[in-house]
Amino acid sequence: MLRAAYAVYLLAVAWLVWNPDPGAPGAAVLEVTTLLQDWGLPASTTWVERGLNVVMFVPLSLLGAWVLGWWRVID
Repeated sequence: MLRAAYAVYLLAVAWLVWNPDPGAPGAAVLEVTTLLQDWGLPASTTWVERGLNVVMFVPLSLLGAWVLGWWRVID
């Protein structure tokens, strides 16, 4: 189950990063910024972009280490 979730996650990240439409990543940042502002939260595109990068790459590394068994090396 974890491997299937990781595969779906990888496909989503790959689509967002390598999408041939150059506006896709920027549109995602603007969409999240607008959503946060609609909720009444102060949001700037710079901080939202940084946060989305963390959300995109930290789970990628942690799940990858778990799925590939690298977490055993850390023990």
